[in-house]
Amino acid sequence: MSFGVLASVGAAALAASTAEAQFLQEWRWCAGQDGASPELAVKGCTAVIQSGRETKANLAVAHYNRGTAYRLEGWSDRAIQDYDQAIRLEPTYAVAYNDRGTAYSRKAQPNRAIQDFDQAIRLDPNYALAYNNRGNAYSSKGDLDRAIQDYGQAIRLDSKLSFVFGNRGLAYTSKGDYERAIRDFDQEIRLSPTDASAFNNRGNAYSGKGDLDRAIQDFGQAIRLDPNDASAFSNRGLAYGRKGDPDRAIRDYDQALRLDPSLAFVFNNRGNAYSTRGQPDRAIQDYDEAIRLDPSYAFAFNNRGNAYRTKGEVDLAIQDFDQAIRIEPQYALAYNNRGNAYSRKGEPDRAIEDFDQAIRLEPKYAFAFNNRGLAYTSKGEYDRAIRDFDEALRLNPRDASVFNNRGNAFSSRGELDRAIRDYDQAIRLDPKYAFAFNNRGNAYRDKGLLDRAIQDFDQAIRLDLSYALAYNNRGNAYSGKGDLDRAIRDYDRAIRIEPSLALAFRNRGFANSRKGELEQAIQDFTETIRLNPTDAAAFIHRGNVYVRKSDYDRAIEDFGQALRLHPTDESAWNSRCFARAIAGRLEAALGDCNEALRLRPDYTNALDSRALIYLKLGELDRAIADYDSALRLDPRKAHSLFGRSIAKRSQGDVTGADADLTAATEIVPGIAAEYAGYGVRP
Repeated sequence: MSFGVLASVGAAALAASTAEAQFLQEWRWCAGQDGASPELAVKGCTAVIQSGRETKANLAVAHYNRGTAYRLEGWSDRAIQDYDQAIRLEPTYAVAYNDRGTAYSRKAQPNRAIQDFDQAIRLDPNYALAYNNRGNAYSSKGDLDRAIQDYGQAIRLDSKLSFVFGNRGLAYTSKGDYERAIRDFDQEIRLSPTDASAFNNRGNAYSGKGDLDRAIQDFGQAIRLDPNDASAFSNRGLAYGRKGDPDRAIRDYDQALRLDPSLAFVFNNRGNAYSTRGQPDRAIQDYDEAIRLDPSYAFAFNNRGNAYRTKGEVDLAIQDFDQAIRIEPQYALAYNNRGNAYSRKGEPDRAIEDFDQAIRLEPKYAFAFNNRGLAYTSKGEYDRAIRDFDEALRLNPRDASVFNNRGNAFSSRGELDRAIRDYDQAIRLDPKYAFAFNNRGNAYRDKGLLDRAIQDFDQAIRLDLSYALAYNNRGNAYSGKGDLDRAIRDYDRAIRIEPSLALAFRNRGFANSRKGELEQAIQDFTETIRLNPTDAAAFIHRGNVYVRKSDYDRAIEDFGQALRLHPTDESAWNSRCFARAIAGRLEAALGDCNEALRLRPDYTNALDSRALIYLKLGELDRAIADYDSALRLDPRKAHSLFGRSIAKRSQGDVTGADADLTAATEIVPGIAAEYAGYGVRP
């Protein structure tokens, strides 16, 4: 291939001898003619330069040609030295300035390159290629607008240069102006219909604008034109991945890596596809290889961190996010992801620090606002959480998950109607959002609208038949309606789907307790505690069942464990007070009730329990005073009415006692038998 210039060397004179014929051959090699390789061109040009026979003008040509051969071989420094000599010998040599600029561009010195392109253009204002090359240099600097200006001028000077349309298309792609990019690639393809790279680049533009099917068509055509183009396979893999087809994406990445196994970014992307397919171990293998090939590949560390977090190996995930941040301190996504890992570890304060930094780096980072809102929600700081969700929605008003999350915060704050409005919006944006149906069901249940709640749980389950929590929550709604058998069937299904769902065991235990299936209830609460040893409510519920079985020692032990877990839980203090009172441990019981009432002075159950203690101690005035206080808070509390009737009768107030007894038995017909079990009779 000819790549240089053949000087006029006086053919008549040169034909006179074999030596002169050899000299002419060296010139032809120097010009890249006769099939000369760049290596042979260097040899020919060197012979010409060292011959001592050439004029300055011809020597300039020889240095230029040798510089071009060096440049084609990748020897940029040697190329520049020869271009320097060519320019010294011929200061108006525009093409030498242009090609020296190209060599500086290859050395990643765009400013020095631009100086040479400027000079080439000054010497030849109609030099279209120099405008193109200067455009490339500006593009490498990120100055896309000036690059586009230069490409435009090159096109005005020579509208047949297809690659200039391609370069301008790449600049428009980098600016996110995909429509104009596609128009330029269209023109490049019209001029060069067999140029695989043009189809590949247009595919990237279609991918950028979200037209993945058109992108895949272009990548396919690029592959047909050049089956050995690893980048086209890689790009098509990305498009399939974005379409939610990780299997086809992986096949393309496999082929790209067969063609070029040194492409770290393809290992990274294939790792992402395996992650999408739910294969984090296989993904980690690919991220490992990407990092081995490029130890400074921050994206691969970040993605491997995500895979470790998916596996529950949160500390390893944090190590990877740390490394990603060390490599790229401005990497907002890595801060966000490390924040998510800290949230998962139960360290919301450290998570919030990372989300803060992500937001400082990218003030419009909606995901980081959403995730910080979730961290504040976990801390019970619902006002701050809602402010973050508000900002996330201002930045991205079509994110259904943020409406769902804000709904959860409103629900936790007791604002159920506002929560429901957010769940409604989440469902409008994503009608298949099972979580939002489940959460709206919880809100309706909390409002007492149990049938409406069940409708939402039904829909959540239709959308996701393996949604264990939705079965559990529907069970709670049926339990609230008193339909304990249907509730238990739902808890059973939740447990079959997710055998480690402690909450479902606890709720089934409570339903079995209400049905009088006390042994089954104890088994369920015991399993709850095995799965979640810090579940204070499970200890309280099991303790209450032991009370009903008159196993007061075990009951008191369970209530004590609940208090060790939550020393400020007034219900646990009251439960132990009541068990101790029935067991006759009245002084210890009185201390427990006093603590419950210190924590919550208007606690009706604790007032009733303390009244029972006073009744058993014979302190009737104190008993009646506590029963009065309890009944002011809950006039239909049968226990307090019955206990007060006993105290009044003991004081001789038969009329008052009879009135309380009648009221109590109307509310709970078996109240007398229940009190007899407490060791108290009328």
